[in-house]
Amino acid sequence: MPGGVTCTFEGGWRRNGLRPEHEHELLRIAQEAVSNAVRHAHPHSVRITMTDEPAHWELAVADDGVGMQERPDVLRGRGFWPSPALRPAPGAIGGEWQIDSQPGAGTRVSVRIVKRAS
Repeated sequence: MPGGVTCTFEGGWRRNGLRPEHEHELLRIAQEAVSNAVRHAHPHSVRITMTDEPAHWELAVADDGVGMQERPDVLRGRGFWPSPALRPAPGAIGGEWQIDSQPGAGTRVSVRIVKRAS
């Protein structure tokens, strides 16, 4: 589709201990990351992955857009990323942000949540 963005999701999901409020926060994070990619990066495709590793879950949103001209840590320090609506989200659910970006090579935003012993 001309001007459209292809969005794909990879990863199976089974009920395995991720609390409903964490699922909700991950959904919000994915929505915001996709929205930011479409608005700012002008990608052709966005790939969302959800992995279930023995020690953690990881949500990642990667695009093939223009990438960030400034390093993500500089933008984060100036309050531009993550967006104000999502800044507390990963910490509130025991997760950590990771943002990787290169000019012309797209951006990958991920949140890793450590599994807690029940």
